[in-house]
Amino acid sequence: MEELLKEFFEHITQDPTFEQIGRNKISEDELIDKFLAEKETKKYIKAEAKRLGFFSLWFHTDDIINRGNDLGVEVTQKQAQEIAIIIEKNGDCEAGINWDSIYSAIENYFGIEI
Repeated sequence: MEELLKEFFEHITQDPTFEQIGRNKISEDELIDKFLAEKETKKYIKAEAKRLGFFSLWFHTDDIINRGNDLGVEVTQKQAQEIAIIIEKNGDCEAGINWDSIYSAIENYFGIEI
């Protein structure tokens, strides 16, 4: 199934609709549906992506750790996972998840303002 996940990510990054996700023209689910027809496989892909550290399918917990470094904060893997959960739960449906929301979540988590 790991091969299917790799194929999926290769497919979506080459799909012209990939760039439209952040512009609210297509949802993540719609893009996944373009690639996969079966709902159970879709659930598996989402679960597998989460297991591998991805959240919102497009970002990885390493992105949180690296953005923390940009802000001068050392973020552990566990903290990155907690921040990812916060980002997903508190995401702005109009703005989506983006670099600004990741920076903001890190700042809020650690109680800093930069």
